[in-house]
Amino acid sequence: METVLRALADESRRTLLETLVGGPATAGELASLLPIARPGVSRHLRVLREVGLVEVRQEAQRRVYRLRPEPLAEVDEWLDPYRALWEQRLDALAHGGGPRKARTKEQQMTSDAQGGSGRILGSLRSAEGNGAVRMQDRYDTDVDDLWSALTDPRRLARWIGEVDGDLRVGGQFRAHFFTSGWEGTGRIEACEPPHRWLVRTKDADDPNEHAIEATLTADGDQTILVIEERGMPLDQLAAYGAGVQVHVEDLAAHIAGRERGDMQERWAELLPTYQALATSVG
Repeated sequence: METVLRALADESRRTLLETLVGGPATAGELASLLPIARPGVSRHLRVLREVGLVEVRQEAQRRVYRLRPEPLAEVDEWLDPYRALWEQRLDALAHGGGPRKARTKEQQMTSDAQGGSGRILGSLRSAEGNGAVRMQDRYDTDVDDLWSALTDPRRLARWIGEVDGDLRVGGQFRAHFFTSGWEGTGRIEACEPPHRWLVRTKDADDPNEHAIEATLTADGDQTILVIEERGMPLDQLAAYGAGVQVHVEDLAAHIAGRERGDMQERWAELLPTYQALATSVG
């Protein structure tokens, strides 16, 4: 049990396990969830595999990981006395269920929040058997400036990552996102400055392409941005939703001249709401 507890002590490894609760995932999909480089993710997965919390199988060129909950049974049994003690204290405080009602109200308020850190920008849906994430936000800048932030490699490097290659229609490029650690290739499918672009991306560990489309609409001195990413597995839809929102918020920070926030902390904060949204997608 001690080796399992040591493995669980790391926040990045807990994030990987929480994701695998929703179903198997490829190494590339898991790597996209953490703001560290791919070798670091591989080390975390190796630790989880060595203590028996995950197993891996090879499918063509992909390594697919699956959760093994059996080692957690001993931890769950060890926690039983503490769980009982905590429940007794809650019952003593409840006086007929008051605190229970307060917790329910708090969850509803968090889900319905429209401002501050509780703001949810995205919606989830299924399309042709895969998932799709749609984000919409308003930026306090003109459409040309926002277009530049989304297409100029020098500006992209300030808020999302390195993009290098032929950025004309039909051109190929490589990208490395700093916060999530994602690395892959892409192809420019459409480019209509300063209002729309469409790219297709591919992770080295995933044979399936993702389509990412951005649409910019001027609204006075502001600009409305809609970004939709399509092609992810349905069982990873919530994780992608939280991750795409973090990137959209990093773009807002760049436009406002602020530093990026903590990607992993914000992703973990957003994930439960997107998990709830994903339950209605099929």
